[in-house]
Amino acid sequence: MPYFMLRGILRISNPVAMVRSVLDLFLARPFGSTSLLQKMFSSGLSDEARELRDDAQLVARKIGDDRLCEKVRQYVDASREDQDAIRLDAAAEDIDLMTCILRSPSAPRLDARTMQYLARCAVRYDEYKRFRDALADPDDDEGPTNDEAWLYEDLHVYRRLITKARDKEQLVELIFEASLLPSSPPPRSS
Repeated sequence: MPYFMLRGILRISNPVAMVRSVLDLFLARPFGSTSLLQKMFSSGLSDEARELRDDAQLVARKIGDDRLCEKVRQYVDASREDQDAIRLDAAAEDIDLMTCILRSPSAPRLDARTMQYLARCAVRYDEYKRFRDALADPDDDEGPTNDEAWLYEDLHVYRRLITKARDKEQLVELIFEASLLPSSPPPRSS
Protein backbone atom coordinates (compact mmCIF):
# COMPACT_ATOMS: atom_id res chain seq x y z
CA MET A 1 0.00 0.00 0.00
CA PRO A 2 1.54 3.32 -1.02
CA TYR A 3 0.81 5.15 2.23
CA PHE A 4 3.18 8.06 1.44
CA MET A 5 1.36 8.83 -1.81
CA LEU A 6 -2.04 8.41 -0.17
CA ARG A 7 -1.08 10.80 2.61
CA GLY A 8 -0.08 13.41 0.03
CA ILE A 9 -3.39 12.97 -1.82
CA LEU A 10 -5.45 13.39 1.34
CA ARG A 11 -3.89 16.83 1.91
CA ILE A 12 -5.72 18.16 -1.15
CA SER A 13 -8.50 20.47 0.00
CA ASN A 14 -10.77 19.97 -3.01
CA PRO A 15 -12.82 16.80 -2.26
CA VAL A 16 -13.49 16.01 -5.94
CA ALA A 17 -9.78 16.25 -6.79
CA MET A 18 -8.97 14.16 -3.72
CA VAL A 19 -11.36 11.35 -4.76
CA ARG A 20 -10.11 11.48 -8.35
CA SER A 21 -6.49 11.25 -7.18
CA VAL A 22 -7.23 8.30 -4.88
CA LEU A 23 -8.95 6.48 -7.75
CA ASP A 24 -6.01 7.22 -10.03
CA LEU A 25 -3.67 5.79 -7.41
CA PHE A 26 -5.61 2.53 -7.10
CA LEU A 27 -6.30 2.16 -10.82
CA ALA A 28 -2.86 3.17 -12.11
CA ARG A 29 -1.07 0.48 -14.09
CA PRO A 30 2.63 1.32 -13.90
CA PHE A 31 4.60 0.01 -16.89
CA GLY A 32 1.50 -1.83 -18.12
CA SER A 33 1.36 -4.12 -15.08
CA THR A 34 -1.69 -4.77 -12.95
CA SER A 35 -3.21 -2.04 -10.85
CA LEU A 36 -3.15 -1.99 -7.07
CA LEU A 37 -6.90 -2.63 -6.99
CA GLN A 38 -6.52 -5.67 -9.26
CA LYS A 39 -3.76 -7.04 -7.04
CA MET A 40 -5.85 -6.56 -3.90
CA PHE A 41 -8.91 -8.31 -5.33
CA SER A 42 -7.06 -11.09 -7.09
CA SER A 43 -4.89 -12.03 -4.12
CA GLY A 44 -7.91 -12.38 -1.83
CA LEU A 45 -9.90 -14.35 -4.39
CA SER A 46 -6.92 -16.59 -5.20
CA ASP A 47 -6.43 -17.39 -1.52
CA GLU A 48 -10.11 -18.23 -1.11
CA ALA A 49 -10.08 -20.43 -4.23
CA ARG A 50 -6.98 -22.28 -3.00
CA GLU A 51 -8.62 -22.90 0.40
CA LEU A 52 -11.78 -24.19 -1.28
CA ARG A 53 -9.72 -26.53 -3.49
CA ASP A 54 -7.87 -27.82 -0.41
CA ASP A 55 -11.19 -28.47 1.36
CA ALA A 56 -12.50 -30.20 -1.77
CA GLN A 57 -9.45 -32.50 -1.78
CA LEU A 58 -10.20 -33.49 1.81
CA VAL A 59 -13.79 -34.31 0.88
CA ALA A 60 -12.59 -36.22 -2.21
CA ARG A 61 -10.33 -38.30 0.03
CA LYS A 62 -13.33 -39.07 2.23
CA ILE A 63 -15.36 -40.09 -0.84
CA GLY A 64 -12.53 -42.41 -1.82
CA ASP A 65 -13.51 -42.98 -5.47
CA ASP A 66 -11.72 -40.94 -8.12
CA ARG A 67 -14.27 -41.92 -10.78
CA LEU A 68 -17.14 -40.34 -8.86
CA CYS A 69 -15.13 -37.20 -8.17
CA GLU A 70 -14.17 -36.97 -11.84
CA LYS A 71 -17.84 -37.17 -12.88
CA VAL A 72 -18.67 -34.32 -10.50
CA ARG A 73 -15.70 -32.25 -11.80
CA GLN A 74 -16.87 -32.80 -15.36
CA TYR A 75 -20.31 -31.52 -14.44
CA VAL A 76 -18.88 -28.42 -12.76
CA ASP A 77 -16.58 -27.71 -15.71
CA ALA A 78 -19.32 -28.33 -18.29
CA SER A 79 -20.97 -25.49 -20.17
CA ARG A 80 -24.01 -23.78 -18.68
CA GLU A 81 -26.24 -25.44 -21.31
CA ASP A 82 -25.00 -28.93 -20.41
CA GLN A 83 -25.51 -28.26 -16.70
CA ASP A 84 -29.02 -26.96 -17.35
CA ALA A 85 -29.84 -30.09 -19.39
CA ILE A 86 -28.74 -32.33 -16.51
CA ARG A 87 -30.75 -30.23 -14.02
CA LEU A 88 -33.82 -30.46 -16.26
CA ASP A 89 -33.42 -34.25 -16.50
CA ALA A 90 -33.25 -34.49 -12.71
CA ALA A 91 -36.34 -32.30 -12.30
CA ALA A 92 -38.28 -34.16 -15.00
CA GLU A 93 -37.55 -37.54 -13.44
CA ASP A 94 -37.92 -36.15 -9.88
CA ILE A 95 -34.56 -37.55 -8.81
CA ASP A 96 -31.55 -36.08 -7.07
CA LEU A 97 -29.22 -34.00 -9.25
CA MET A 98 -26.24 -36.11 -8.16
CA THR A 99 -27.89 -39.24 -9.58
CA CYS A 100 -28.11 -37.60 -13.02
CA ILE A 101 -24.51 -36.41 -12.77
CA LEU A 102 -23.19 -39.84 -11.86
CA ARG A 103 -25.13 -41.76 -14.49
CA SER A 104 -24.03 -39.49 -17.33
CA PRO A 105 -22.51 -41.37 -20.27
CA SER A 106 -19.23 -39.44 -20.16
CA ALA A 107 -16.01 -41.16 -19.14
CA PRO A 108 -15.16 -42.60 -16.72
CA ARG A 109 -17.92 -45.15 -17.16
CA LEU A 110 -19.23 -46.74 -14.00
CA ASP A 111 -19.80 -50.50 -13.88
CA ALA A 112 -23.16 -52.09 -13.03
CA ARG A 113 -22.11 -52.97 -9.47
CA THR A 114 -21.17 -49.34 -8.74
CA MET A 115 -24.42 -48.10 -10.28
CA GLN A 116 -26.43 -50.46 -8.05
CA TYR A 117 -24.53 -49.21 -5.00
CA LEU A 118 -25.19 -45.61 -6.05
CA ALA A 119 -28.90 -46.39 -6.45
CA ARG A 120 -28.97 -47.61 -2.82
CA CYS A 121 -27.07 -44.48 -1.77
CA ALA A 122 -29.63 -42.29 -3.54
CA VAL A 123 -32.51 -44.01 -1.73
CA ARG A 124 -30.78 -43.59 1.65
CA TYR A 125 -29.98 -39.96 0.88
CA ASP A 126 -33.63 -39.26 -0.04
CA GLU A 127 -34.67 -40.81 3.29
CA TYR A 128 -32.16 -38.57 5.07
CA LYS A 129 -33.42 -35.46 3.24
CA ARG A 130 -37.01 -36.23 4.27
CA PHE A 131 -35.86 -36.68 7.88
CA ARG A 132 -33.85 -33.43 7.73
CA ASP A 133 -36.77 -31.50 6.27
CA ALA A 134 -39.08 -32.78 9.03
CA LEU A 135 -36.82 -31.47 11.80
CA ALA A 136 -38.27 -28.52 13.71
CA ASP A 137 -34.81 -27.09 14.41
CA PRO A 138 -32.23 -27.38 11.58
CA ASP A 139 -29.44 -27.25 14.19
CA ASP A 140 -30.54 -30.70 15.39
CA ASP A 141 -29.30 -32.22 12.11
CA GLU A 142 -26.12 -34.19 12.71
CA GLY A 143 -25.94 -35.61 9.21
CA PRO A 144 -26.97 -38.96 7.79
CA THR A 145 -26.96 -42.03 9.99
CA ASN A 146 -25.45 -44.44 7.43
CA ASP A 147 -22.47 -44.51 5.08
CA GLU A 148 -24.56 -44.75 1.92
CA ALA A 149 -26.36 -41.47 2.60
CA TRP A 150 -23.05 -39.91 3.68
CA LEU A 151 -21.55 -40.68 0.27
CA TYR A 152 -24.23 -38.61 -1.46
CA GLU A 153 -23.92 -35.86 1.13
CA ASP A 154 -20.15 -35.77 0.58
CA LEU A 155 -20.61 -35.69 -3.19
CA HIS A 156 -22.95 -32.70 -2.84
CA VAL A 157 -20.45 -30.93 -0.57
CA TYR A 158 -17.66 -31.70 -3.05
CA ARG A 159 -19.72 -30.25 -5.91
CA ARG A 160 -20.45 -27.05 -3.97
CA LEU A 161 -16.80 -26.58 -2.98
CA ILE A 162 -15.36 -27.01 -6.46
CA THR A 163 -18.11 -24.85 -7.94
CA LYS A 164 -17.26 -22.00 -5.54
CA ALA A 165 -13.53 -22.44 -6.23
CA ARG A 166 -14.14 -22.37 -9.99
CA ASP A 167 -16.28 -19.24 -9.67
CA LYS A 168 -13.56 -17.43 -7.72
CA GLU A 169 -10.91 -18.52 -10.23
CA GLN A 170 -13.08 -17.19 -13.05
CA LEU A 171 -13.42 -13.86 -11.22
CA VAL A 172 -9.62 -13.61 -10.99
CA GLU A 173 -9.37 -14.33 -14.71
CA LEU A 174 -11.99 -11.66 -15.38
CA ILE A 175 -10.10 -9.11 -13.30
CA PHE A 176 -6.88 -9.72 -15.23
CA GLU A 177 -8.66 -10.00 -18.56
CA ALA A 178 -9.85 -6.44 -18.15
CA SER A 179 -6.25 -5.30 -17.66
CA LEU A 180 -5.27 -6.84 -20.99
CA LEU A 181 -7.81 -4.82 -22.92
CA PRO A 182 -6.34 -1.82 -24.70
CA SER A 183 -7.23 1.35 -22.90
CA SER A 184 -9.21 3.78 -24.96
CA PRO A 185 -8.02 7.34 -25.32
CA PRO A 186 -9.79 9.91 -23.19
CA PRO A 187 -12.72 11.70 -24.87
CA ARG A 188 -11.76 14.92 -26.58
CA SER A 189 -13.27 18.08 -25.20
CA SER A 190 -14.48 20.67 -27.63
